[in-house]
Amino acid sequence: FLLCHDCWCWVEPVDERCPHCRHTIDPVLPDPDLATLGALIGPLVTPIGEVRVRRRMLPEYGMLYETGGGLFFVPHRSEHLTQMVEASGAGSLAWTLASVVWAPLMFLLPFVRSKELQESRIRVLRPQEIDSADGPGLPELLMENPGAFFIPRRSIRRLQRRGRRWIIGRAEATSVRLRAEGDRRTFHERMCGLLEADRWQMAAAGY
Repeated sequence: FLLCHDCWCWVEPVDERCPHCRHTIDPVLPDPDLATLGALIGPLVTPIGEVRVRRRMLPEYGMLYETGGGLFFVPHRSEHLTQMVEASGAGSLAWTLASVVWAPLMFLLPFVRSKELQESRIRVLRPQEIDSADGPGLPELLMENPGAFFIPRRSIRRLQRRGRRWIIGRAEATSVRLRAEGDRRTFHERMCGLLEADRWQMAAAGY
């Protein structure tokens, strides 16, 4: 995956072009310096909420933030936890089989079922919560984390809600579809708040 310098998404190039905006991607061309990228992204304004973005081979769940320059998606961290879960032992299986032959054993089965505990590893997703103090680190996060992406406000031509989803129409790239997760009510309220802000009037008008 390479970072497209036009639509600022990590993509798998097709014929050396970004599949989202068709911008030419040169793997030899260096990424812009942090200062230039920081000026584009702008300072962190506020978290909007948890979303899901359906895409192939890249993290789908994350947090959406408003920045001075647009919308920034930060994927959730993936962690593995170990927990103890109950496992049925061999004795339990024997009693179950016996109870099939002799029905009265069915009444004793709940009391004699052997129980064992075994370790089980589960994968959990943790939101990466970013505050204003972390804002200057967004350019570095974008360039180092293939799951992150940035949508410049100047490229957004339409913000439209459809049920739990929001469609972000971009001027020269494919639309981004987000589904609200977690506290959906707050997420929708904050997205609607964007449309009421002067800096988002172009998107609100649907140009």
